[in-house]
Amino acid sequence: MYAEENRNLKKLQQLEIDILKNVVKICEENHIRYFALDGTLLGAVRHQNMIPWDDDIDIGMPRKDYEKFLSIADNCLEGKFKLLTDTSNEIYTAKVITADTKVRLNMAKFPVITNVWIDIFPLDGMPEKYGMQILHKFLLLFARLMVQLSVLEQQVHLYRENRPIYEKFLLKFFMVTKFGRNIDTYKWKKTVQKLLKKYDYDSSETIVNFWSAYKFREMFPKKVYGMGRKAAFADLRITIPVYAETVLEKLYGFYRDIPAPDKRFSQHKIEIIKL
Repeated sequence: MYAEENRNLKKLQQLEIDILKNVVKICEENHIRYFALDGTLLGAVRHQNMIPWDDDIDIGMPRKDYEKFLSIADNCLEGKFKLLTDTSNEIYTAKVITADTKVRLNMAKFPVITNVWIDIFPLDGMPEKYGMQILHKFLLLFARLMVQLSVLEQQVHLYRENRPIYEKFLLKFFMVTKFGRNIDTYKWKKTVQKLLKKYDYDSSETIVNFWSAYKFREMFPKKVYGMGRKAAFADLRITIPVYAETVLEKLYGFYRDIPAPDKRFSQHKIEIIKL
């Protein structure tokens, strides 16, 4: 059983790398800035590939580049690859999918069947003054909470390992009481987008990948990203932050240490249903 699961994971990873190749090609041909993020960044630095037990790929683009990518992707992506934009209620940020393979996600209350994908996150600026930054964080977190409550049973990851205790308590409370079912997802997503766009990436000294699972832990001085540097990733060379190690230390601590076998699992609980 384990051998079969491992074979399927490898096939899934190759499909995601194929998507990434197409996205990177578009970015390089159209002068679109992008950076590997999160587990993809860790994979590039530690494994020069995807983390062997990981099942997703994340990249981020400064907001202007993100919007440029969204505007041209439909005309540039190869036939089997499609763009899903963040304008729908089903997703928070853009995804590029492969149309010929489906997976089942078992991380929320109800399983969801979807296409194999990679995530593309917008990177946004933050205010520099302490008081304004605290207010901006509060408004963003409140609006994000409203979005997540509105799709709690369909999308919110109920099994994330490092979720704070208070979040686990609130999730349990909201699941039991069914609070939030009538919240307008589209309205609150628009609120988040409006807040994020208030501070331009290029004019800011501090940037954030707000839709990340790490929220404000993924906030850094812009110089940490800089203009990026190249790193090996499978048979690609992709762009990572100039000070990638600073990012990884903040997110993962001793990131070069390989986890114990019982900690080597994917966060998304993906089951391949068609290959």
